[in-house]
Amino acid sequence: MSTEPTSFEGSVTPPTSIDSGNSAGEASNQTKGTTRKRKATPQRSEVWSHFTKIINSE
Repeated sequence: MSTEPTSFEGSVTPPTSIDSGNSAGEASNQTKGTTRKRKATPQRSEVWSHFTKIINSE
């Protein structure tokens, strides 16, 4: 439960917290995606775009 709010409050918290959460979540997604399909790389771009949008919005 602590991971969710941390991601949302990434703008206030240091990049270290965001990196840790993102790395863990993306790593799991990438591993599964790479094993089944090779479209895990483009998916990361979408996630990054979403995060950038939120940070830019604030």
